[in-house]
Amino acid sequence: MITVSFQNHEVRELVNLAIFRSLTRSQVGSGTEILVSDRFESGFKKQIIFGSRPNHRHFHTIGGINDSIVRFQDHPLTRNLYLKERHFERYDFPNEWNNLGYGKIETTPGSHFGLADPTDPTYCGISESESDCVLWFNRSVGPIDGFDWRIVEDFISDYRHESLPTLPVLSEIPAGYRAAATFRIDCDEAIESGRPLFELYRKHDFPFTLAIKTEQDFTPGAMALIEEVIEGGGSILIHSHTHAPEWGEPSSRPGPRSRGDAFFEASTSLSILRDRLAGRVNSYAVSPFHQNPRVALPKLLKAGIDGFIGGIICNDPEYLIARGGAVPFCEGMISHSEQCMFHGDCIHPIGESIDVYLAAWENAVRTETFFGYLDHPFSNYHYGWKSEEARLDAHERFLHRINEVPGLLKASSRETLDFMWDRAQATIRVESGSAVVTSGATPRSRFQFKLRWKSKQVDPIPNPL
Repeated sequence: MITVSFQNHEVRELVNLAIFRSLTRSQVGSGTEILVSDRFESGFKKQIIFGSRPNHRHFHTIGGINDSIVRFQDHPLTRNLYLKERHFERYDFPNEWNNLGYGKIETTPGSHFGLADPTDPTYCGISESESDCVLWFNRSVGPIDGFDWRIVEDFISDYRHESLPTLPVLSEIPAGYRAAATFRIDCDEAIESGRPLFELYRKHDFPFTLAIKTEQDFTPGAMALIEEVIEGGGSILIHSHTHAPEWGEPSSRPGPRSRGDAFFEASTSLSILRDRLAGRVNSYAVSPFHQNPRVALPKLLKAGIDGFIGGIICNDPEYLIARGGAVPFCEGMISHSEQCMFHGDCIHPIGESIDVYLAAWENAVRTETFFGYLDHPFSNYHYGWKSEEARLDAHERFLHRINEVPGLLKASSRETLDFMWDRAQATIRVESGSAVVTSGATPRSRFQFKLRWKSKQVDPIPNPL
């Protein structure tokens, strides 16, 4: 078992849920061997400390800070990181998107998502003796919003496993696959203009997803595309009714206003899609603008939504999560963060390069992260694309590259969120040196789980559908 102990209740909730998403709830409790905390405590053989540097230990730097950039050094715990830098703030388009997927290291004094000690030049380090080992992050919530969460997972599941305690970690990639990707278009307008992109992805045997704002015309062309998406194994998600900021909750942010709150936005949209599609709509949503104010989530749940896609560097940091699954401050809700925006705004200004997307993809493969990315159908706003031909060319170049990875799972958004739902309900048992993972009572996904433990992949048991 692993113990999680923080004095601040918000930090405790944030870190608790991050640990749940990697180890399942079944391995978190009152253990005596591994501790995750904001302070050093004697008696544990392994400790992970999020917060200020413990004074009485000497730490070897794993990640140093220079010019508001974390630079990771070569170390056994960084071997699975493709990206070796993490910027405090990084944007690919205005102050909004970070196509590499991680969150902001805040500079606001007192922020849980900032450095615990801004004067300390170390972001993370390790202190070791023959009998114990301490991993420390100079951040109150640690790396819960970044690819470097893999450091934490590897420390728990693998590091010095010959002599110190370990626990199995639940991979975010299903058993039988090396990597996983999901793609969607967010249909704020003009659903049927997404057909050329749909045809391209169909050619590459990649199930398509449409996230639909329902306050728009459902033309015959739009309905035809929706039907073909469903018939081809794709999925339809709600994208609110009016695409209002903050799910329609009171906000100072600019944008269209809603006639109601998050419950109105979600319930209205869900009702319209269920009516038009004879019930063939699931309980998942894509958040407008990727905004998820904490007050909105219980209202989404009440409206019948129990999972959402969101996560973006510019707002709501508690819902930009390194691993998909249960979210803080709303029991019964799951999420998957998909910040990677495949837009001409990002590609054309840098000479048609897709290098940042390939870096994001390679990092996802190396860290066993389920990779999600998106585009939009053309409407009055073309998202920076010079033409449909230029857009299709960029997407096809990317598809050719990711198809080079053997064992690639290409999933719809529904399949992705179904798997994340099952991960949130999973249980891991360790008995006599062996690990067994089981799904909850009513699994939604067709995929099986796999575990990482002691430098090995652990054979899963079938997901009992």
